[in-house]
Amino acid sequence: MKYLKALFSILCMMMAIACGRSPQQPSQSLMEVSKQELAAAVQERDSLMRLVKLIADDMEQMRRVEEILTVNDGRNSESENNRLLSQMDALKSTLQRRRMELAALEGRLEESTVDNEDLKGAVAALLRQIDMQSREIGRLRSALSDSQREVSGLAETVDSLTSTLVSATDDMLEAERTASNLDAELNICHYAVGTKAELKDHNILETGFLRRSRILQGDFDLSYFIDADRRTLDTIRIYSGKCRVLTPHPRDSWHSDINEGGAVLVIDDPARFWSVSPFLVVQTD
Repeated sequence: MKYLKALFSILCMMMAIACGRSPQQPSQSLMEVSKQELAAAVQERDSLMRLVKLIADDMEQMRRVEEILTVNDGRNSESENNRLLSQMDALKSTLQRRRMELAALEGRLEESTVDNEDLKGAVAALLRQIDMQSREIGRLRSALSDSQREVSGLAETVDSLTSTLVSATDDMLEAERTASNLDAELNICHYAVGTKAELKDHNILETGFLRRSRILQGDFDLSYFIDADRRTLDTIRIYSGKCRVLTPHPRDSWHSDINEGGAVLVIDDPARFWSVSPFLVVQTD
């Protein structure tokens, strides 16, 4: 907005230059110059008017860019920021070209014999405005680049944190799986149900003449046992009318029931029941 106010002041100066002197009251210097010189002076005035209009358009474009940056405070998408940077670079190049044109016009005014101090003042004012606007473009471009780097840095930080979180989540899940597997392993139990002959065939039960029966003393067949979780195993169906527990589980931690399907071993106190051994052997005859 400050650029447009300054430009308005310059336009008022130009109107004064164009309209301040009537044809009936020419200055002494204009009366002394030739028609060719007077035509050149008019042409230079028109060139300056054209430049004023073009610079006004440039300043309006600059105002729109500055307004976008102010409203969004740099929070634009990467593509939008790149577009604004390109737009500011193009505007800076345009202002440099305008400055060269004004400098050339200033040189012609210096060589002219026509009284053109007002035109020189307008040219000098426009040059100052272009210099101010070029510095402002540099400031805005620097601010936008800093904002873009900050956003890029934040994006990299978020990506890093996301990667760390994913890695930590994976580690946590792996730890949970390990803990779950370890817990399941610590709570695994094994039971075998069979007749005396079946248990002997699998080296689970050893008997002999005048010798006391022994349970799980030798190289018994572990594959004959059924694995289970002691935390959830509360009943074992025997499918026989008899249920004789051969392993030394506390008698007060279990009982057996008989129904139409046969005997059922009921574990009343799992913690106490399995505290002696993780193996259970039940004989069905």
